[in-house]
Amino acid sequence: DLYQNHLRVVTTQSQWWPERKTTNKLWVLQVPDRGPTIDVGMANNPKMELTGETGHLGKPNEEVFAVRFMGDLAYAVTFEQTDPFYVLNVTNPTNPIVIGELQIPGFSSYLHPIEIEGIKMMIGVGRYVDPLSGRDDGAKISLFDVSNPTNPLENATHVDMGAYSSASNDFYSFRYLQRNQKIILPTSNTRTFDGFVVYDVKLGSI
Repeated sequence: DLYQNHLRVVTTQSQWWPERKTTNKLWVLQVPDRGPTIDVGMANNPKMELTGETGHLGKPNEEVFAVRFMGDLAYAVTFEQTDPFYVLNVTNPTNPIVIGELQIPGFSSYLHPIEIEGIKMMIGVGRYVDPLSGRDDGAKISLFDVSNPTNPLENATHVDMGAYSSASNDFYSFRYLQRNQKIILPTSNTRTFDGFVVYDVKLGSI
């Protein structure tokens, strides 16, 4: 994400030996001013400088599944068994910090900002995973209330048992109709259904 001459990136670094370990971080890099002309062949091509970074995001062995930048705020989802949903304040590019956290079953792999009745919300599309068995039970849609960045809440959720939606890994498959407050997702399931499903979205329900 490019914002106010800074590039913001969230990464996962995996280590497999001598033990499994992941490191998730948000990085902020200063984009240099190239001036009026660019010569890609110049040996002294300016480089981006690291401005700031977070510590590890998430628990040990969790990986980043979704990220959304919205101005001075960033939203990140990590996952291994449960879904930590983080809100980060990136107002100061030298010191990005986590200011809010929510843990729920499953995970979101796509985040989409909306407003309902003037309240800032975030739709999450991903999977529901049983926190005890670790079993993937189906497609999950979450409605997060992010009006208070320090206290994000899961306002509503819907699980389509045994279903899969390509919107969880291809955001072009996702459609939200703001005026009608409807989500449209391509969906297939074990009951041999393969088509589109329309969901009504309201405060407190999907």
